[in-house]
Amino acid sequence: MRTHLFCICLAVLLCSAARESNPQIARPQSGGMSTTPGFDGPDQKQPDSPLSGQILGSVTTPDNQAVPNATISISGGQGASVEITTGLDGRFELHNVHSGHYELWARIGLREARAEVIVTEGVNLITLVMPREDASGDRQTTISAAQLAVPDKARREFQKAQDSVHRNKFVDAASHIERALTFWPRYAEALVLRAILERGQNSPKLAQADAEKAVEYDPANGQAYVVLGASYIDLHQWDDAIRSLNRGLAIVPTYWPGYYEMSKAMLGKGNFADALRQAEKASTLVANYPPLHMVKGYAYLSLGNNVAASQELEVYLKQEPTGPMAPRIRETLDQLHACSVQERSCSRAAP
Repeated sequence: MRTHLFCICLAVLLCSAARESNPQIARPQSGGMSTTPGFDGPDQKQPDSPLSGQILGSVTTPDNQAVPNATISISGGQGASVEITTGLDGRFELHNVHSGHYELWARIGLREARAEVIVTEGVNLITLVMPREDASGDRQTTISAAQLAVPDKARREFQKAQDSVHRNKFVDAASHIERALTFWPRYAEALVLRAILERGQNSPKLAQADAEKAVEYDPANGQAYVVLGASYIDLHQWDDAIRSLNRGLAIVPTYWPGYYEMSKAMLGKGNFADALRQAEKASTLVANYPPLHMVKGYAYLSLGNNVAASQELEVYLKQEPTGPMAPRIRETLDQLHACSVQERSCSRAAP
């Protein structure tokens, strides 16, 4: 039964890879936020109602440096999803936020920080800690010669592509990437972004080709190696994936998606304990990323720890109850619970 469940879970995990591959990229804004139900813009400082509060927040680096011009997005509660940008001091304010449970994101480039906020009446303080640029893979600690060679026209098109991805306008993003590559065919970052989109379109061969070009044109781009490794996972080329991911993590050792992808590669190879260790490492670098609980659940299942497997899969469902993988995970949990009941019955019947 355990082998049967693992085969189902592995298939679910691999099929979900394309759904998880779209990047979260900040949308450049000039500041401000339009009023929407449940939220007032920062310039509309109306008195908070008895059932609402205000969020006073800041975005900093791990060494407490302000992060200006980061995109802040908030969703949940009774209000619509809205966005605002941080000021030069890294601070932001949201007024007339209905009391409730919200998810708050800060994004700049490909870096992001997340926090859950329970808004109560009055002032609610929150600090989001953004990973360092070298930790995210968005940029390296030093600018490579390949990055310096990119002309401004290509950079502007790439920034437009990032903006389009953040708006979920993937056709527009692809168009801007094409123009960026027309201006500079060796633009590694544009090739990486196109590879990410191609994975999202379930085209791993195209993603592999673009990621291979990216690492050829800029061998210092750690994210390119991670995306290449992810495309190998989509193709079930586990050893190639592990080699590429190891190379990427050597360049950006705190880039959590690298450890997440490594956990999937280890799971594919049947190295369940290693898969669990890699997923745990990723969990120390990112907060509440539901697919990590899915990976850990499958790893525990394959190691014979059904209790831990159920706990991890239930956490996934709690965080993504309506996610695309939720029905399959509920099916897996039903089978695990059935196995548990059967084992208890057999234990009671034993002499």
